[in-house]
Amino acid sequence: MVTGRPYLLRLFCGLRTPRIPVQGLDVAGTVVAAGAAVTRFSPGDEVLGFGRGTFAEYASAREDKLAATPASLSFEQAAVIPVSAVTALLALTDAGHVRAG
Repeated sequence: MVTGRPYLLRLFCGLRTPRIPVQGLDVAGTVVAAGAAVTRFSPGDEVLGFGRGTFAEYASAREDKLAATPASLSFEQAAVIPVSAVTALLALTDAGHVRAG
């Protein structure tokens, strides 16, 4: 997808240039700034979750897509949790049909 091949992918990701110029989905780091409506996090908090363009030095994410990073995890460990956890959950519930009880 990064190279724009196969060419059919360009219909979804951008014809000549990528729609999202910086790739990445998982995010882990320290909050630098927060909007006026943000109540759960403040600058200096360590968080992990989902964002857009997270391969950049600074990334933005919605408050409801973030969680506090456990103190025992490094940023490298925390960064792999969001997509890996959702993938495992979907494998159990959708493919494995695991249900309560």
